[in-house]
Amino acid sequence: YEEAVKELDLKSFIEYMIIKSWVGDADWPQNNWVVVHSPTNNVPYYFYVWDSEGGVKDVYVQQDRLAAKWAQRYSPLYIHNAFMTNSEYRCQFGDAVQRLVVNADAVLSTEGFAKRYAKKAEQVRPMVFAESARWGAYRYEAGLGSTIYGMTQWDSVCEGITNKFASSRKKYYIPQLKGYGLYPDVDAAQCVMVDEDNTVARLDVSAGVAYYTLDGTDPRQPYAEGEVTSTAVEYVPDSDISCATGGVVRVRVLSEGQW
Repeated sequence: YEEAVKELDLKSFIEYMIIKSWVGDADWPQNNWVVVHSPTNNVPYYFYVWDSEGGVKDVYVQQDRLAAKWAQRYSPLYIHNAFMTNSEYRCQFGDAVQRLVVNADAVLSTEGFAKRYAKKAEQVRPMVFAESARWGAYRYEAGLGSTIYGMTQWDSVCEGITNKFASSRKKYYIPQLKGYGLYPDVDAAQCVMVDEDNTVARLDVSAGVAYYTLDGTDPRQPYAEGEVTSTAVEYVPDSDISCATGGVVRVRVLSEGQW
């Protein structure tokens, strides 16, 4: 595993796998994946999202695109499944899910996605008039259907993506990830500022023991199950954490061996 990730930009690969599996793309990973690298310039492999119109449809809200049946040899899912045997990969994957899907304003959270999608849809909307004028009647005129596509269909699709797919996707997606060991059962701690100047914080921990650092480093010792770093501090419930000197407070919760 350690040798393999030297050839791959692991952070972007994990984010790629989350994005593609979250959208429920029905034509991936067995098709439609692109990877590039430059060995002469020492640039690792990067996977890119490409040709993904098969995703974010309400009929696919329960899709599990990480299922083993889609893992064709040498596909991104094939690589992902090999990496899943490593606890370090699973932990980093779970961290990325927290950041991209679970946090309140995450890009793939219900609220975060709806806000960003509405903004992008509004930008695209004027161009849909031209698209409809050029191609809206194509299928009708070619005898391929009875619908002449226009703004009514556009608005219906936008509504379905936001209110049918995105609003329900999390309740199916997170249990799928937990089933693969890619997201823990323990909830992340919530940091609450308790003074007007935002210099004192407290942690809301639902289960387990929280550890934190004040220098932005990870309290968890990598490649060491359940161990913490030398700079990690165990949080005492209802105590204050001083943030007056600035910097980044980073927190993890350990519960029954799970971070």
